[in-house]
Amino acid sequence: MGRIYRGQDLQTGAAVAVKVLQLSAGVEADRFSREAALLAQVCHPGIVRYLAHGTADDGQYLVMEWINGETLKDRLLRQGLTIVESVRVARQASEALAEMHARGIIHRDIKPSNLMFVDGAVEHLKILDFGIARRSDDLIGLTRTGFMVGSPGYMAPEQARGDRSALDHRVDLFALGCVLYECLTGRPPFFGDPVAVRAKVLLSDPPAVCELNADVSLELGALVRQLLSKDQGRRPLDAMQLARQLAALAEVPGVPRKQLTGATDSAVTAALRPPRRVAGSDPAPRVKHNFLLCAGVDSAAAQNLAQGPLLASAGAHGGRLESVEGKWCMILFSASGDASAQAAEAARCALEIRAILPPQAPLALIADQSPAGLDSLIDRAITTVTTESLASLFSAAVPFSTQTDGIRLDEATADLLQPTFRVTRVAGGAYLQGEDLAGPTQN
Repeated sequence: MGRIYRGQDLQTGAAVAVKVLQLSAGVEADRFSREAALLAQVCHPGIVRYLAHGTADDGQYLVMEWINGETLKDRLLRQGLTIVESVRVARQASEALAEMHARGIIHRDIKPSNLMFVDGAVEHLKILDFGIARRSDDLIGLTRTGFMVGSPGYMAPEQARGDRSALDHRVDLFALGCVLYECLTGRPPFFGDPVAVRAKVLLSDPPAVCELNADVSLELGALVRQLLSKDQGRRPLDAMQLARQLAALAEVPGVPRKQLTGATDSAVTAALRPPRRVAGSDPAPRVKHNFLLCAGVDSAAAQNLAQGPLLASAGAHGGRLESVEGKWCMILFSASGDASAQAAEAARCALEIRAILPPQAPLALIADQSPAGLDSLIDRAITTVTTESLASLFSAAVPFSTQTDGIRLDEATADLLQPTFRVTRVAGGAYLQGEDLAGPTQN
C-alpha cells in the first residue's frame, strides 16, 4: 500500500517515519485515509505514535514516530525468545490491543512483522501498521464479503471464510494466540501454501505447545489453546482479561526458541517431544479416518452453494463444510471405525456435489495416509486442485465425460471404495464417475 521513508521533523529536528501512498485512487487510497484517521485516535506506549497526515503533490502521506529497533519476526529468526519473554510480549501486545478495542478499533493484522521491540528491548513492544484496521461499528467497510483480508498464517477462522460481518475484536486475540504459539515453539501454528493455510485455520488444530516445548506449563498451554479456538465465544472475553491471565502465570525461562525456517510437516513432526499424558488416559486412541473433498469454484457460486444444496449434502453424509475466501469449498469427513464405509459416504457426497457444481469446477477426494494427519491431507488436496490446470489434471488420455463428470481420487481412496463405485484408472490417476448399485464396475 505504501512506502516508508525516514524523515525529519523540521520544527523539532526529530527523526520521523513517513508513509507515502503508492496508489492515489480507489480502495487503497480509502484504506490509507482510514489508517491515518484510526491511528490518530489512539495514544498508548504500546502503539506506534501518530504525528500528522495530509496530502502532497505525490499523494497522501502519514507521519509517525521513528522507531529504532527490531521486529519480533527478525528476533525469532535471529535468536528466539524464552518462555518468560514470550509471555511478556503477549502481555504487552494484549494491553495495547485493549486500548485499541476500547476505542472500537480492530487491527486485523497482528503478526510478528507488525510487532517491534524499541531499541531491541523485549520490555518495550509497539504495534505497527494499521493499514487494514477498521472500526468495529463500521457497517460500510472496504472489503466485500468473500474477500479475505489479513495474513493467512495469523488470521482467525472468520477471516479465512471471508465473512466480514462476523469480525470483531476477537480476531486480534486469535492472531495474538498464533504469535504466542510461534514464540513458544519456534514454528507458526499453521503454515504451507496460502490457500492450504486458510483451510488449516478452519479445519485442523495444531499440536499443543506442550508437545513441542515441554517447559511450557499446562496453564499457559491451555491459554494458547483457548486463544486459538475456532469458536469466537471460547476465546478470552477481551484483551484486558487476557493481559490479566498472562500476568498471573509463573513461567520458567526455558530455552530461547528460534523460528524453524523452511519447515516441512515431516521436519516439524520429527522435532516434537513426546506429548504429555494425563494419568489414566488411554495410551492407544482409536484410529480416526479422514477424507477431504476439495472443490474449486468462483466466489458467487461458493457463497450461494454454501447456504443451500451443498451444505445440505455435506450434512446428510456426515461431512463438515467450510468455504475458504469464497473460492474453495472443502468438506471434511472424519470418523473412527470402518474406513471403507467412511470412504463410501464421502464418495456419495462427492457425486452429489459433482451434480451441483458447474462442470468446469475441479473436485478431488483425498484420504489421510500420513502420520502428519489433517495438515498433510489439506496440503495434498489443495495441491491436487491448484497446481495443475484442468487440462493436465484431467489429461487428454481421459474420456471427455471424465473431464466434466469425474472426481479426482488418490490411490488410497480408490482402493477403499466398494466395487459398486465406477472408478476409471488412467495414466493421469483415478477418477470416480458414479455408483452402480446393480453390480460392480471397475476399469
